[in-house]
Amino acid sequence: MDVGGNPQTESLRLTERFHRTDFGHLQLDVTFDDPKTFTKPFTIGMTKTYTADTEIFEDVCENERDRGHLQSGMKLSPQTLASYAGTYELPGRQAEVVISGDQLLVKDSAHARDQLFVARTETEFLSSVSEDTVEFVKDSSGKVSRFIRRGAKEEQAVRRK
Repeated sequence: MDVGGNPQTESLRLTERFHRTDFGHLQLDVTFDDPKTFTKPFTIGMTKTYTADTEIFEDVCENERDRGHLQSGMKLSPQTLASYAGTYELPGRQAEVVISGDQLLVKDSAHARDQLFVARTETEFLSSVSEDTVEFVKDSSGKVSRFIRRGAKEEQAVRRK
């Protein structure tokens, strides 16, 4: 099974095709061909947002076992990363932000497979699985008070406990 719970075998072949549809977007089409699992190949398409003058991050597969190879273009100090660690309150649940090396893990039961984030800026982190971002917000004293998780369909503000 892959990270999404879909079956696959050692015969799986993926073909990725990228097309720049306009200045800010890339069209990604992924064709799955696994004759031991599926009766015929199929293609999934998605639009990816591209921001000029930013680094396109490598997407590391292997069910996140190789997350140590995922590198961020932005290196943050351990002190900066540590300022984001802690428990955050959501309606009916909590999210835990922990640091793993120079990466951020957001442990949230609503996004169980989407935990690893790498720095895009000093306060914004990009998911290694989805296109979600997490942006940390500081209060007037400079202390991290909340984060905002932005996804394709929603934006959610999460306050620090």
